[in-house]
Amino acid sequence: MKKLIKPDNLSPKEKKKTIIKIIFSATILFAFFYYKKSLDKEKIDLLKSNFGITKAKIIGKTLSKINGNKFEYYVNKKKHTYANSNSLILYSNEHYKVKYSKDNPKICEIILTTPIIKDINDYEERTARVTKKEPYIPNKIEFNYNYLGKNYNRSIYINNCSKYKIDKEYEIIINKENPKIAYLKNMFNFQ
Repeated sequence: MKKLIKPDNLSPKEKKKTIIKIIFSATILFAFFYYKKSLDKEKIDLLKSNFGITKAKIIGKTLSKINGNKFEYYVNKKKHTYANSNSLILYSNEHYKVKYSKDNPKICEIILTTPIIKDINDYEERTARVTKKEPYIPNKIEFNYNYLGKNYNRSIYINNCSKYKIDKEYEIIINKENPKIAYLKNMFNFQ
């Protein structure tokens, strides 16, 4: 019967060095995750206690392997940028609410369930068919629609997707200049 595990060819000195390297690497990795977790907790605490709301504009995509977008927002006339990762395809000049820390405005959270429309006259009402929904936090919904003879597909985050049924049609609003931008009409309170 053959041995399944080959004996190592390391000398006792090499084994000791290897063990030290493994312990050192594990310590560095643990320190990194601990630091990241403490930053996340600090962010949550700052955004709970003393925050403001403003609007953020999408200025582009992130230049990493992860899908995401770059946002720009102003606090006290000072420009801040923020990059996040998400699975949505968003377009330049779309606007969303941003929650920022008044103590440190660089700490923020983009509220992707709350788009902002400057002028309703830039949009046209149509209907769209819901093709997919994901009940995670935040909820994601996908719909197909036709505008001026061309078919489009859009995914957006919403607060609650339980009231939407797959293959049913719902009212949407479509940006006339960039028809790739569309939202469910009931996301907004128009008067």
